[in-house]
Amino acid sequence: MQCKGKYLYLHLYTYILALIFFSSFGCEEKLDIDLGNKPKPTERVALPPPTNLSWSLDGKWILFLAESTIKIMKTDEGRQVTALTGTGQYDNPVWSPKGDQIAYDLSSDFGLPEIWVKDAFKKSVPISVTADLFYDSNPTWSSDGMKIAFQSRRSGNWDIWIAKATRTSNLIQLTDNPKSDQKPVWSPDGRQIAFESDRSGTSGIWLASPNKDEPEKQFTFNSTRSYGIKWSPDSSKMAYFSVDSATTQIMVKSTDGSGNPRDIGALNAISYSWTPSGLFIVYESEGKILAKSIETNETPIHIADGISPIVSPDGSQIAFVQYDRSTNSFAIKIVDAPAAIR
Repeated sequence: MQCKGKYLYLHLYTYILALIFFSSFGCEEKLDIDLGNKPKPTERVALPPPTNLSWSLDGKWILFLAESTIKIMKTDEGRQVTALTGTGQYDNPVWSPKGDQIAYDLSSDFGLPEIWVKDAFKKSVPISVTADLFYDSNPTWSSDGMKIAFQSRRSGNWDIWIAKATRTSNLIQLTDNPKSDQKPVWSPDGRQIAFESDRSGTSGIWLASPNKDEPEKQFTFNSTRSYGIKWSPDSSKMAYFSVDSATTQIMVKSTDGSGNPRDIGALNAISYSWTPSGLFIVYESEGKILAKSIETNETPIHIADGISPIVSPDGSQIAFVQYDRSTNSFAIKIVDAPAAIR
């Protein structure tokens, strides 16, 4: 009986190891998620909702994160979804400027995320941009797709670092401050990197030159928190959230430092996206998708009910996440953008 017990234990142990082994591999799953028409209940995305939505440069794909799996969805009528990774501790996926690669965080067995790059449309071995036991996260691409900036604790506290978007190479420390510098966002023209920092006493936004040829500049001077950086498509302006004791507003300010920041009147906004013209911002507020001019005080345009809106590269469509109470699940919807904001 003791012998049988040992064999039973070994079989069970082997089975568990096999499950762990096979679940660690990525896979490709193909689902026909129709998000323009009404998808079948089995084709919807269960809780929690998909996050980190972004369009590919050509507008043919939407990247998103669903239950720690990175996926892409075709934006044609078929709405085919392909999983680029298996399940795991994946986070912060972002398209490369050319739209052929994706950078992301992946936590190691030690629970520390590293920066990786993966081809989006061909099978290849993912590239480890950082390979050590430091905490590296929130990658952002340079405009030419050759470099990646990210936040790291390798210096003892949060600072911004830059690496080549290839296999592990020499890293450049962009910021070196005893305060926390986090969430870098490279400008579309490649000239500046904006990041969040509490070096002024309150979490605000600062600017740094990727070549370190200019001193770092404070961009926001609020007494309250500023975060959620998004450059305008031409890099001439920056939008961000400003929080006071009661509400969250979207502010817009010229990146050359001229003028005062403008509150566009998007009260209680949660997420947002620029239109390609740089004249409107599409945002989520209280479960509604709205569009607002950055220059006038006109009433916001109601587009749909949902969350997490993103505007297509040509400005013709808007994708967002919508909850269906009947199926207790979420789906990514795509609608035509109002003519007034194109």
